[in-house]
Amino acid sequence: MARSIAVSLVLVGAAVACDPQPPTGEPATCPANALTVTIGRDSLGPLARGIGFLHGISDPHQAPQQFPDPTLVAALAPTFWRVSDGWHVQLAEPFGVSTTFVLYDGYADYDPSVRPWDDWAAWEAWVAQVVRADSTAGGIVDWWDVWGEPNFAQDPAQVAETYKRAHDVIRSIAPAARIVAPSVVAWNEATIAGFLDYAVAQGLTINAISWHEFGQPGELSAHVTRARELVAARPFLGSLAIHINEYEPYEQHLIPSRGLAWLDAFERTGVNESHRACWDVVEGADQWSTCWNGLDGLLMKDNVRPQALYWLYHAYARMAGQRLAVDSGAGVVVLAAVENTSRTLRALVGRASPSTEPDPVDIAVTIEAPAWAGASLAYTVDGIPYTSAQLAPQALAQPVPGPRGRANVNSGTVTLQLRCVGLGEVRVLRLEP
Repeated sequence: MARSIAVSLVLVGAAVACDPQPPTGEPATCPANALTVTIGRDSLGPLARGIGFLHGISDPHQAPQQFPDPTLVAALAPTFWRVSDGWHVQLAEPFGVSTTFVLYDGYADYDPSVRPWDDWAAWEAWVAQVVRADSTAGGIVDWWDVWGEPNFAQDPAQVAETYKRAHDVIRSIAPAARIVAPSVVAWNEATIAGFLDYAVAQGLTINAISWHEFGQPGELSAHVTRARELVAARPFLGSLAIHINEYEPYEQHLIPSRGLAWLDAFERTGVNESHRACWDVVEGADQWSTCWNGLDGLLMKDNVRPQALYWLYHAYARMAGQRLAVDSGAGVVVLAAVENTSRTLRALVGRASPSTEPDPVDIAVTIEAPAWAGASLAYTVDGIPYTSAQLAPQALAQPVPGPRGRANVNSGTVTLQLRCVGLGEVRVLRLEP
């Protein structure tokens, strides 16, 4: 692999209270000598930079309609959007995303008691109507998702037939359409293998395999590896894309460093599409769903004010170029890339549980950059705090400004200090000639 810029980070620690984001120019004392993290010994190839949403636009039953600020959405450069009706497809499409349409949600109007096998003719007519309308409009939908979170355990034969009937209708109207399945609620090897066997037996031509991830980011790699093995063992299926079409559990979904851990996991595993999950949240006396307002937890209910998590995805959207190799200790997640032309290095450094040090710690960032020997580099460091400790939405108008300045490269290295990084928080680094 190509040699690249190398960055090493040393975390220092003991139990000392300190300001999570000390004012610029005011050093804080935080723990010392806890962990060492190394970034950038090798280039890992181009950064994928995939950002996907589930619903998150506006409740189709709500009046008046509320839409996320399009400027805020565009600034994230989203790549995927998963919706359940043609109206939301039209709202998402201008952002240049790959759209996925969940057929069952639209058919049942989000009522899980509605079962397609109670009226097969109505189910097939609904699928035909939606697919035909999309074909007439020029084929805006990129992926057809038959059912999100089906209960194979309760009604295995009927659920399987639901997929087959939808598949046959879709193929009769749009033979080249792409179908993703089975979109089960969690990775379950037996269920997914059984569905793939059914697809082979029935001659179903699907284009992507999908499931939801509501566990830990570190579990994703094993699931993706096994999914690829299951597909490879069934040559009839060909090469299938992998979609994690909902991710991040409720207890993590507003924590910036956990969001970073998921983004890093998707980059490492080469998942083709990923979509944030959405949840009900409580804000004072108000309970609302991020499925419709708040863009899956990135904005407040008014769809205008960002939350802390918005700034994580905003920073990730600005990364480009070659992803750098990372060797990090437990409880630390780092995603770094260097741009091919400008040689600007951007890195996201977060502290996520589990961690051996629960208190805030200093992080010394040493960048090994022999190509920049003798140069003076401009740097910025901003903070994304963990503002939703009780899982309650909280606005953050902008990242917390940190140090700015220039640093000299001496003997091929330069060191930056990140002060008092707390659990859940992320620091955004930028370094350029």
